[in-house]
Amino acid sequence: MNKMLQVILTLLLLTSLTMANDHHSYQFETIDINHGLSQNSVMTIAQDKNGFMWFGTEDGLNRYDGVTFKQFRHDPMDSSSINSNSIYSSLLDSKGNLWIGTYVSGLNKYIDDTESFIHYPHDPQDSLSLGEGTIWGLQEDHEGYIWIGTSGGGVVRFNPETGMSTPVETLITNEDTLADRVVYGLFQDHDNQLWISTMNGLNVLDLNTYAMRTYRYNADDPASLFDDNVNYIYETSDGENYRIWIGTTWGGLDCYDPETDGFIHHGYTSTINPDYPETSVSRMVQIGADRIWVGTDSKGILILDLKGKLIERIGKKVYDVTALNDDAIQSFYDDGDIVWVGTSVGGVGKYIRNRKKFYALSYDPLNPEGLHDNRILQIANDSKGNLWIATWSTGLTYYNTRTNTFKKYQHDPDDPGSLSDNGIQDILVDKHDNLWVISSSRSLDLLRNNSHAFSHITPDLDNPEALQSEYLLSMLEDQEGNIWLGSWNEGLFRLDPKTMKFETFRTPGIDEINLGNISYYIMFEDSRGRLWIGAENEGLIGFDRNTQTLKQFKASPGDPSALPNNDVMCFFEDEDGYIWLGTYGGGISRFNPRNSTFENFSTEDGLPSSAVYSIFQDTHGWLWMSTNNGLAQYHPKKKILKSYGIADGVLSKEFNPAGCQLDNGWLYFGGVKGITYFHPDQIQDNRHIPPVKFTDLSIMNTSIGINQKFNDRIVLEKSITTTPLLEFYPEDLFFSLSFASLDYYHPSSNNYAYFMEGFDDQWRQLGTQREVTFSNLPPGKYTFHLKGSNNDQVWNNDGPALELIMYPKFYETWWFILIWFLFLTFVGILSFRLRTKFLIKRGVELEKHNIQLNAQIESRRKAHVKASERANYFRAVIAQSPIPMAIHNSEGNITHLNSGWVELWGAESPEAIIRDYHVEEDELANQLSLGKSFRKAVQGNIIEIPEVKFMAEDGSIKVVQMLLYPLKNIVGMTNQVMVSLEDVTEIVRQRNLLEKSIVEKDLLLKEVHHRVKNNLQLVASLLGLQKAGTQNKKTLETLDDIKNRVNSMALVHDALYRSPEFDNVDISSYIQDLTDTLHAAFGRHAVPIQIKTNIPEINLSVDIAVPCGLMINEMVTNALKYAFPDAAKQDKLIIIQFSEIEDDCMRLEVIDNGIGLQKPVVWDSIHSLGLYLLKILSEHQLMGSVKLKDVPGAHFVIEFPIHPNFDD
Repeated sequence: MNKMLQVILTLLLLTSLTMANDHHSYQFETIDINHGLSQNSVMTIAQDKNGFMWFGTEDGLNRYDGVTFKQFRHDPMDSSSINSNSIYSSLLDSKGNLWIGTYVSGLNKYIDDTESFIHYPHDPQDSLSLGEGTIWGLQEDHEGYIWIGTSGGGVVRFNPETGMSTPVETLITNEDTLADRVVYGLFQDHDNQLWISTMNGLNVLDLNTYAMRTYRYNADDPASLFDDNVNYIYETSDGENYRIWIGTTWGGLDCYDPETDGFIHHGYTSTINPDYPETSVSRMVQIGADRIWVGTDSKGILILDLKGKLIERIGKKVYDVTALNDDAIQSFYDDGDIVWVGTSVGGVGKYIRNRKKFYALSYDPLNPEGLHDNRILQIANDSKGNLWIATWSTGLTYYNTRTNTFKKYQHDPDDPGSLSDNGIQDILVDKHDNLWVISSSRSLDLLRNNSHAFSHITPDLDNPEALQSEYLLSMLEDQEGNIWLGSWNEGLFRLDPKTMKFETFRTPGIDEINLGNISYYIMFEDSRGRLWIGAENEGLIGFDRNTQTLKQFKASPGDPSALPNNDVMCFFEDEDGYIWLGTYGGGISRFNPRNSTFENFSTEDGLPSSAVYSIFQDTHGWLWMSTNNGLAQYHPKKKILKSYGIADGVLSKEFNPAGCQLDNGWLYFGGVKGITYFHPDQIQDNRHIPPVKFTDLSIMNTSIGINQKFNDRIVLEKSITTTPLLEFYPEDLFFSLSFASLDYYHPSSNNYAYFMEGFDDQWRQLGTQREVTFSNLPPGKYTFHLKGSNNDQVWNNDGPALELIMYPKFYETWWFILIWFLFLTFVGILSFRLRTKFLIKRGVELEKHNIQLNAQIESRRKAHVKASERANYFRAVIAQSPIPMAIHNSEGNITHLNSGWVELWGAESPEAIIRDYHVEEDELANQLSLGKSFRKAVQGNIIEIPEVKFMAEDGSIKVVQMLLYPLKNIVGMTNQVMVSLEDVTEIVRQRNLLEKSIVEKDLLLKEVHHRVKNNLQLVASLLGLQKAGTQNKKTLETLDDIKNRVNSMALVHDALYRSPEFDNVDISSYIQDLTDTLHAAFGRHAVPIQIKTNIPEINLSVDIAVPCGLMINEMVTNALKYAFPDAAKQDKLIIIQFSEIEDDCMRLEVIDNGIGLQKPVVWDSIHSLGLYLLKILSEHQLMGSVKLKDVPGAHFVIEFPIHPNFDD
């Protein structure tokens, strides 16, 4: 029975994991001129023996290390440079040589050691040179010859050892000949046959016999070629069967049939693929064991199985930054982990085959059958594994996970069975698959299983068994099937679905709260039937339904064992009975309900964000969390934490409190840009061990090239990648080494470490830093060892090593030291002889000196008397001082002290302290670390420590300012130390209160914006309620307009609420997020409206950011709604740009190419509310000006100072 259960579970898991293939998401990272690529037309791609990627464009050759590019261009003054900038083909041969085919300039061989090129051009006077024209095809055969196809010279066989070329015509052994001298491509199959694609047919050359055969289109033969213009040839294999594929210009994709010596058509107009588009095939590549990608010149990438059945298409999507950037494909390269796609104008698309399997559901304006809003507020699943998705303001969507189809549910004023309102607060799918909906209306909506119409449950305040609130916020189904509803300060309600009767709970209470005066963010029932409530700013509340009692847990600043934050956003109970809480601002907390203790985890522990919205646990014990900075994965027992962001395939870093877990293990998390979903078993680490290479050397910030002179010498004779030794001289004050770990999954997350043998005693970690700088290295020989990792910390511990020689300054050389030694020896001998004479003379003088010494002894005796008098003075000062003071001798014992010291020590008498005290052994002295400071003072140092804490005898914590002053004897030696301990406890307390008030100010600002946002949402909900009771069409339109304005203002405050600091708002991100949201809310047209922003990366204060956001909100909203009445108009555009016009002034411009404003424009009329608002905000808030340019469309110009003087 157990074995059968295991089989069933395994099959279920495999089925769930296969589900992703039904709606595969192809995510590409675009690499183009903005990243350093020389040009966006990428004609060929290769990877060299070192692991570098090479991209050939129509304007230069590029070497790529994952982050930076090194460009190779033709230099007329350098004969070793590449001989053309137009690159059309490339080949890495079996010996590791990289060959580059160019436009009409012939072939180039790259020399790795010197980063130079050897040229093999066409020479019309030399019959053994290459053929004329552009090199389109390069292919190495099984004997090491390189076959070259050109655009006018046909095909030649090139010997890389001799550099000699042989035209194919001289090699053919039968009567057949080349179909055309314009050759597009070459391919050698597994039988050593060379397939040649030409402009006028297809040739096959048997490389064993050199017999040629030709294939062309024949109208009378349906098994002939689709057309004669053959672009590309490729062979696929499933391990047993091989297939030759021929791509042509006019839509043909043919598979060669060796049994009939004919072709089976799979392309345009074929019966196998009736949906195959009419497009030219440019490239092909096999991906994995069962897919072939066909690159086209206008339809992106067509994906077929190995039998030639068309499966799907990958193409450009205007609104998807993760989609392919261009539909015209020029080149493919598959390195086993990543598929590199070269496009005509879109640069390189990087598709990670083994990317962590994160998938996305997002709004596509060009797909009306898909998700209709990216702003996801809630997700709930039914028993079939399908999803109900609640959005910000556009209703509900039902998503069938198996068919990948969507069905919308929205409010229709003419349909009483429709949703009450499109603004959703919460949704719940109960055990019977009934859907419960809390919207912005006054009613609770219910869509019963297998029903197509909503029923509406409205409040009846006169009926105690009816719903008693118009402002519901959250729902929960308990273990008995009852539905619990939490309201906004109006109580908690339990609904019996069988009788449809409500029970109201507004008591009990605790302290200042009760069940009737809290806002129910979220509710949760644990395995023991206890109800837990996350309420707005009220922490965690437990409700015991049996005893009708409440228990509250709130955050306590400074207490690490308390709840970390008072806004609880989500709950999860693990298999051990711990309840995990996600908070908004405090990270996560593990709550033990048995002893009411909390264990907290924050960003300091590696959590990517302190705002956590959803928590689930997979079958392996990992917790998965959505945050404000991506997804987090944490194992409570192994104490391992990982985070995932956009680079890993996560749709967006910012999530909402929307998430669910299906029975088959799939997780869904909703955010501001759609839904990210995945199966935890498919999230695997990158195990590739990357090659690590040096990429650059710079000395004193000057990059050093090969054979480049620096300080009148050649530093590098070889490439830094292959150089074994570097020599540095004293004038080289500092130097830097750059390097790269050549794993391309997420190269900016690759890590590095180095060990300088001869200088370091351990490895030094660099993190993601790709460069290290050295200065003032001592002369000597060193070995610089380097290692690197991939993005998942898989290290290559066998990285490169580089020998370094640091030459000394001339006075540090051995010969200089020897000469100096000999010189000193000579001087020493001479000095000895002179010294002997001097001592004889000195003996005579010593007698006179004895007389002087006796006089000095008498003088010091008198000084000793004065020192005694000085010591008596200090004792008198100590006795009169209210500050605890004592004089210690050099041994650490007290010789004199005052009453303040006796009182501080709590001693019975001074004699008791003097008898028992020693600075290294006394308990209170140890609390003050007095012994350590005393030792420094004995050495002659004055020690002053502003604050030292200790525990007084009454248990209170006191703070003293400690001063140790050394007292010296007549010979300048410290023989006593005066110690002063001044009580500064009250001063420190006052200072801490001041600092706390500053922190509370910042928290208050956050709370204000949070409250404003919530109140604006409440106003929007009230407007929705007002609509429900109004029939007048014009009034409804006015209410809708006001509601949209309120929602827009809520968006402004929501962006500020999420801002990490109020005095320093990133205006670029703030405005971009605002316009994205406005576009999603108002920009629905048959032809989409494009919004462009040109905003510099500057930070502005909140006093500037808020008015700017409100004005942009007003102008963009009106433009989206009114500027384009013709929904079918093409090229609709709105531009938002900031520019600095003076040192302290900014200009904000909002431009659209719509119908413009009605003339004349009236600014000061309240009937032109939008214009009046712009004038008030620009002139009175920003102390600036606003004007409207007299041009087609609308062009607003607002100018204002960055630091306005509000006092004027």
